[in-house]
Amino acid sequence: MNFLKPLFLTFLLTFPLFAQESVEILYQRCVPCHGENGRKVALGKSSIIGGQSHDLLIQKLTAYQEGTLSIKGMGRLMQAQLRDYTYRDLENLSRYIESLH
Repeated sequence: MNFLKPLFLTFLLTFPLFAQESVEILYQRCVPCHGENGRKVALGKSSIIGGQSHDLLIQKLTAYQEGTLSIKGMGRLMQAQLRDYTYRDLENLSRYIESLH
């Protein structure tokens, strides 16, 4: 039974690494248009997303996902990109994008 303690401790210490990796995987869907660091003007239309505030990003991502936002005609494309993300995914993604500089 004592072997569980080190195993659990290892899990607790490495879990943030897995969480960071998974949000980077989520962001890979964004890279072709927005670039690795969120500094690319997507399709020559969008503003730069890297470094935008979490609050603004989560508001936009949620609205895109729900189909209630279309900036410069990109609503359907963005809705399709976000279709299978959970709200938690959007939260994590927006925090990750906020951290990009």
